Amino acid sequence: MICWSAKESTVRWRILMITLLNSQRQFPFRLACVPWIEAKCLALLISLTIAACTIDSPHAIEGDVLVVHGERVRLFGIDAPHPEQTCTRDGRPYPCGAEAIAALTELIGLVEVTCRKEWYGANGQPIGVCTVGSTDVGAWMVSEGWALADREASTLYAGQEKDAKAARKGLWRGTFVEPKKWRRP
Repeated sequence: MICWSAKESTVRWRILMITLLNSQRQFPFRLACVPWIEAKCLALLISLTIAACTIDSPHAIEGDVLVVHGERVRLFGIDAPHPEQTCTRDGRPYPCGAEAIAALTELIGLVEVTCRKEWYGANGQPIGVCTVGSTDVGAWMVSEGWALADREASTLYAGQEKDAKAARKGLWRGTFVEPKKWRRP
């Protein structure tokens, strides 16, 4: 892993964003016409800029998947949009999968993330409940509207989903296809 200082990361982030914006001015049809490409680019930019300067720094790779101490952990009981998934808000598509990753990234920041592995999925990936301090990460994602309660796994977060929907938070501000349905064509 290549690590940069916070100052170097900020400079590299600005250069990357300026380059992207300049390419948009020259070729405005590229991202505007194909929303999933915009989502893919935003997800890539987020994943490139969230790495901190230690190998064990936690980071989000999907709205419901963290890397903690070098190991991928799927968050128990939630289902977030795929990084490439787009949703609709105010009649326009937006990269909701990338925004879910950004929300999760903001929550975990550069602080200690603790995960209690509950079991392993069919693909061998650990599934667990993760916390930042005393905050349950899965509960927070659902309560902020960036993930749905995965009722096939548990009803643990069903109340938070109901509250987020009523408050029109996150995904609930617009329309979307449920992540599990979006993944299955």
